[in-house]
Amino acid sequence: MSRRTPKPTLKSEQLQERGRHFADLIALELESTKAFEKVTRGTAPQPGSLSVSGDTTRCAEGSSSLRFWVGMGAGSSYFDATVQFADADTGEKLGEMLVDKNSWALGGGMAAGQTVQSFMQEAAKKIAAQVAKSKADAAAGK
Repeated sequence: MSRRTPKPTLKSEQLQERGRHFADLIALELESTKAFEKVTRGTAPQPGSLSVSGDTTRCAEGSSSLRFWVGMGAGSSYFDATVQFADADTGEKLGEMLVDKNSWALGGGMAAGQTVQSFMQEAAKKIAAQVAKSKADAAAGK
């Protein structure tokens, strides 16, 4: 009978730090869309602004060596989060996006390069693009 080694998970403070880093990436990507006059990070949203919040639910670096040489899920990396959007004035929930990323199971160079950082960057770009599109659609009356 084989025993499986439990997947390493980040400690609470490490998970919170990753969450802050992910929020910073989202803010940078929102800024780059030029859809908003100003993008700020802080605890108190400004009147008339969009509030973006969320939770990182799973974050595991895994092992790039295992992903490269073994594959088949060995050394997998994971990044899961929930991102919510709300009207800062009313608190009305405007939307939610789920981030569910994991490394490619078959291994090799592609899987070895799939890190939590790359997952966060990719997700932040997609989130910013969707928010910018939603804002443009709302302005156009769609």
